[in-house]
Amino acid sequence: VARQQAVDELLNNTYSASNRDSARQRLKLWCDIAALAGHADPVAPDPALIYDVAALLRKARYRSVEGYMSAAKQQMIIEHGAIPEDVQLHIRRAMRAARRGRGPAKQTNGLPVDRFVDLPLGDDPLVANGPMCVRRLAIIATWWLLREIEIAALTMECVDAGPDMVQLTLPASKADSEGR
Repeated sequence: VARQQAVDELLNNTYSASNRDSARQRLKLWCDIAALAGHADPVAPDPALIYDVAALLRKARYRSVEGYMSAAKQQMIIEHGAIPEDVQLHIRRAMRAARRGRGPAKQTNGLPVDRFVDLPLGDDPLVANGPMCVRRLAIIATWWLLREIEIAALTMECVDAGPDMVQLTLPASKADSEGR
């Protein structure tokens, strides 16, 4: 109970509302892995714990080991006070090891904007029940760097174009899923 209160206090004071759940999940996964690896205190400033959890996250191909370690490190400070310098050294080594050989992000590719001219100029969707005005949609999504969910929620009423400006009103976004 005390740990959960400390986690909630940390999250409320450190993270925005939209990031609290992901931070809570990072710390929860760290604690779950530590328990499975046989560590009684999942946030003890113990080098063996740090290497065990970091190695398991890396073996499972997590690309953001540093984020999990950062969440655990914050909780270590809350529960155990200052982290000794030798443990800090092990944390830095584990983070470096997690980055080693990771390579570039696999989920990102360049956007082929030069191929937008191949998209049809008309209003008809490319597929049944797909978005209309696909070329315009691709251009607008690129200009505003929209996420897929933001693009999917757009309607013609969302765009207000004048001679000197264009305004786009998002009905929903990552940080505002209710469209406020």
